[in-house]
Order: sequence, then structure tokens, then C-alpha cells
Amino acid sequence: MIFTTSWDDGHVLDNKLCELLNKYQIKGTFFLSKNYLEEPLHDDEIVQISNFHEIGAHTINHPHLSQLDFNCQYKEINQSKIWLENLLNKKCQGFC
Repeated sequence: MIFTTSWDDGHVLDNKLCELLNKYQIKGTFFLSKNYLEEPLHDDEIVQISNFHEIGAHTINHPHLSQLDFNCQYKEINQSKIWLENLLNKKCQGFC
């Protein structure tokens, strides 16, 4: 059986979560926002997580996209993708 898990926002406690996922050989996808939480993951932690798990975009500021016009929606999504691709030096394939 193959399955995966997904986690949103990028809280610093995701480091402990990754330890558990790695221990039980379970893959996860972490959808990260840059400017949302008071205790976000640091860049080096994101890079470390990306060595074992997928990293996906989740907007830059975590707004309610339905409340934004198309240009602002696009900007939130695109900036998130660009931020992660620059940080990880690889394509960001997923978005949540």
C-alpha cells in the first residue's frame, strides 16, 4: 500500500512531524506560506524537510483567495512558487 500525507502552513513544529514521518517511512507534502505564522519554519529547516518530503506552494501571505481579484490571486500563488524554487533550487510542482 502506498499513501502520502499533506500538511499546511509551515509551522516550526513540522520539524517534529518530519521526524515521525521519517521514522515510519511515510512521505508527506508540506504546503508552505512565507508570511503567515508567528513561528514559521526557517529557510534551512525547509531545505532539510525537502530532502525527504515534497514542498508545495501555499501563497505568500495566506489570504482568502476568493476575496482577491485575479491579479492578486496570481501574485500570491506565483510569488510563493518563485520563493520556494529559489530557496530549494528546484521546481515547485504542487499548490494547495
